[in-house]
Parts: sequence; C-alpha cells; structure tokens
Amino acid sequence: MQQPTKSKRPRLRERQKQLTLELLRNAARELFYARGYDPVSIDDIAAHAGVSRGTVYLHYSSKLEVLGDVLRDDLADQASVYHELIEERHATLPKMREWIVHFRSQLERRSHSQNLFPLYFSQVPEDFILVHQHREDVIRQLGEIYPGFSLDGLTDRAWEVRRVKIYLMLFQLEQAAIYFGSVEGAPTMDAAFDILAERLFAFAFPDGP
Repeated sequence: MQQPTKSKRPRLRERQKQLTLELLRNAARELFYARGYDPVSIDDIAAHAGVSRGTVYLHYSSKLEVLGDVLRDDLADQASVYHELIEERHATLPKMREWIVHFRSQLERRSHSQNLFPLYFSQVPEDFILVHQHREDVIRQLGEIYPGFSLDGLTDRAWEVRRVKIYLMLFQLEQAAIYFGSVEGAPTMDAAFDILAERLFAFAFPDGP
C-alpha cells in the first residue's frame, strides 16, 4: 500500500483540526443558546462535544475565545448568504424575494446570537472591527454587481451619503428579518417579504434593471 506523502499529511491534520473546531463551535453554540453564556463551562462544552477538556484547551485559551469563534462563524455564515445574492448577478424581483426568505431563515436559525454579540464585544471591544470589515466586504461585493450598492466614481459628500444609504438598506433587511414575525404583536413576514423585495430591488437598480 502506498504511504501518504508528506505533503498530504499537513492537509489531513488541518482538515482534522477544522472538523474539531466545527464540533466545538456547534457544541458551544447549542449550549449558549439553551442556557446563556455565563452558566456554561469549558467542561460542559467538552462533554457536549464528546471530547476531553484538554481538547478544548488545545484550540481555545478560554470560554470567551470560544464565544468569539462562534460569532466569527456567524459573520461568515451571513457573508455566504449575501454571496448567494451576489451570485444571482442582476437578480429579478421574484429572485430577490426568494433570497430574502432564505436570508431570514438563516438569521432566524442563529437569532440567539443577537444576545451574545454585545456580551462578547463588551469584553473584547477591539474585535468590533470584524463586524465593520464584514459589512464593508459585503458592500464592496454587492457593488460589483448591483449599481445601487456601488461607490465607484463618488467622492466626498456624495460618497458618504451613498454609503450611509447602503448601510441603512442592510440594517433594514437584517432588523426586519429578525423582528417581524418573531416578536409577539409585530408585523408578519408575509407582507414584509414583498415590501423588502420591492425596496431592495429599487435600491439595487436605481435606474432600472
């Protein structure tokens, strides 16, 4: 039998490391969502993941670092959903509505993270730059496909005004997706999907498709 080459072994180790990190993140997320952050211990995370306490400390120095990794994973997941809209390349109004429905389901799945983000950033405020970088990356990529998100050719006041409008459009999408239909007495998502799709479409194509 042919022996694995040295070049393959590092890749295998890296893959195993990533699988372990994913296992630990998922275990921590489930516990944080179910119990909250404070009551959960490293031992709890290890037991829920089915690994030893030492395995957790092999990858993380503290519970706070685990939480930070969970939140980075949330940002990566949200970025991947935005990338699906980017991949549509000049999406139609019905396609944008479909995307918003999907976007909402992804945010709903991780909705408990909304309570964890402030807790983490109160302890590690310097990491808030990650959220800013995430949004800037999304805006840049959307701007390559959708004219309303593009900042090309704008300077000074016009650049800043367009940038604010883009941020407000993203805030509207994200907050409506979280709030509508999730809070008792709030508007339902059925009508919101149509309105959000119309607003997103008009924003993405200010001069028409």
